[in-house]
Amino acid sequence: MPSAANPTILATRPAAMLDGLATALEKAGYSPVRFPLLEIIEEELERSSDPTLRTKLLNLDLYSYVIFISRNAARIGIDMIDQLWPQLPIGVTWLTIGKGTAEELVPFDVPVTVNSGLDSEALLALPALQDVHGERVLILKGEGGREQLEQTLSERGAQVETLNLYQRSLPNYSEQDLAQLSDANPSAILISSGEALENLAELADQLGMFANTPIVVPSKRVAEIGAELGFIDIIVAKGADDLSMIDALNQRFKKD
Repeated sequence: MPSAANPTILATRPAAMLDGLATALEKAGYSPVRFPLLEIIEEELERSSDPTLRTKLLNLDLYSYVIFISRNAARIGIDMIDQLWPQLPIGVTWLTIGKGTAEELVPFDVPVTVNSGLDSEALLALPALQDVHGERVLILKGEGGREQLEQTLSERGAQVETLNLYQRSLPNYSEQDLAQLSDANPSAILISSGEALENLAELADQLGMFANTPIVVPSKRVAEIGAELGFIDIIVAKGADDLSMIDALNQRFKKD
């Protein structure tokens, strides 16, 4: 049973990414409760709803830059690329937003340029992306989301294309799931994106709880969303990766 020495933490990453976070939380002395706030519906290489997906991936060597927006985009995208390219194409600059996204590419030996920033603005500040006139850029992402990266690179003269590799939705929770959430009484909640935070707000309103529960978010932008949604105890981590989130918890709960 959780105690003051082992605070209960609601871990809300998508299901495919929860095990690693839960294990890290346990090692750090926390009691994780798994409760995904986003369901990731992945595109399939052979049965994609986008007829251009396979063609764009087969033509990777024609792009100067390939950019992975998120950990899910990296996880799904590199698996597809690995199926189509026994060896990675040469001449491509591989970029990611955040260290956690880059970590998804490590097992595939992708020579990625790691951007330690947390958002599109940080990526756009990289020297490599200042003079991209005439260059072809492929952005691997989820459906929807911010369009600033695509718009700014286009304004700089790049030929930008995108691939939506997944959709995000609020999971279909059972009564038992919601009862588990109500009983969890977490000491803090880990949030990895603005959309997950919006889903939490919807559940908080439905269940009449969590308004005063500390939430850990990956950036000031997500913190602003939290404030607009009415959350009052918001902790901004240094990033969305597991280590940054746990470091923020450790500071809050005075753990070494």
